[in-house]
Amino acid sequence: MLHNVSYNKPELERTINREVGSPFGFMDRLKRGGIGSPKLWIHSASQEIFDLLRLDSNNNTCNIELRPHGMILRFRSLLETYALVLPFQSSDIRLNGQGFYELSNQGHIIYLLASRENARRYFNKMFRELDELI
Repeated sequence: MLHNVSYNKPELERTINREVGSPFGFMDRLKRGGIGSPKLWIHSASQEIFDLLRLDSNNNTCNIELRPHGMILRFRSLLETYALVLPFQSSDIRLNGQGFYELSNQGHIIYLLASRENARRYFNKMFRELDELI
């Protein structure tokens, strides 16, 4: 699901927490070596996300936050922050043939360019955690 998370809305926060779990605690973050991704470049996206990204002339970047049952991909458009909530059980996360990471859920697809070593390490760590959950 795609949400505008620019403003503090407790009901929206509860909805996101139901979908992907509450944020990890401090000790869990330390054990995992961090839960946030480096800056990731958005190569392309589904129409709804693309329409938001083209509203401004800034670089199309995002970051990912791991949660116990999924992840949240955040990006900015104009002065708003949007979150694509990706529960593990209903999302598809893979490295496609052209070297892009493809994340999809409920009709939303986003292709991320992870050409830097720290981004590849983050995705490898994320895939290891997914294997542990299954």
